[in-house]
Amino acid sequence: MPKTNPLRATQSERNVAERVQFERKRRNNMTYDQLSRALARVGCPVAASSLYKLEKAGRRITVDELVGLAKVFELEDVGDLLRPVSAVIDERIDVLLKSVDQALDMIAKGVDSCIDFHIDLLELSDPGNVAGQMVHGSLTVGDLPKLTLNYPLGNEDDPKTPNPVADAWDALAAAMLHTAQYEVTSKREAEQRQRDSADQKAKQRATAYRQRRATSTQPEGRTKK
Repeated sequence: MPKTNPLRATQSERNVAERVQFERKRRNNMTYDQLSRALARVGCPVAASSLYKLEKAGRRITVDELVGLAKVFELEDVGDLLRPVSAVIDERIDVLLKSVDQALDMIAKGVDSCIDFHIDLLELSDPGNVAGQMVHGSLTVGDLPKLTLNYPLGNEDDPKTPNPVADAWDALAAAMLHTAQYEVTSKREAEQRQRDSADQKAKQRATAYRQRRATSTQPEGRTKK
C-alpha cells in the first residue's frame, strides 16, 4: 500500500483554510454564520463552529464541503481552493492591472473624441451670428456634464466636503474645452497669418509692377538735373 504524503495533505488543508478566510474578508467580512447559511442554500449544510475549525486548519475538509465552498465563492474549478492565496492574489493583481490599463486607454480615447467634437463645434460656429453665439455660450466649463460617482467620497449630505475625484473630473472637462478652444484659435490665427502674408506679397508685386511701368513709360533723353 503506498504511503500518503502528510506534508502535502497538510499544506493543501492550510491553503483551503487561508482561502476561506480570504474569501470571507473579500465579502465584507462574511461571518461564519453567514457562510454556514450560504452553504446550506447550495445543499451543503455545515455548522458555523465547523467552519471556524476548518479555517484554523483544525479539522479535515470533505469533498462535499469543497464543492459547496466553490459554489458559494463562485469558483469554476474546485481545485482552485487548493491553490496558495498568494498565487490567487498575484493572478488577481494581473487581471486588475490589465483592466486599469484598458480603462485608462478608454478614457484617453474618450478625451480625444471630446476634444475633436468641441473643435468641430467651434469651427462650424461663428461668434458673429446668433447660432455661433449659442454654440459658444453652451461651451462653458459651468455647463459641462458633472461626474456621477459610484463611490462618492466624503459626506454626501455636505456639498462642501472635498471630493478629489469630482474635482479632477471638473479639471479634465475644463482642460478638454480649453484645449479645443486653443486648437481652433491657433488654426484661425495661422490661417489669418497666411492671408496677411498673401496680401502683403500681392501688394509688393503690385508696387513692383507700378514701378516697372513708371520706368518703362519715362521719355527717353530726359535726365534728372
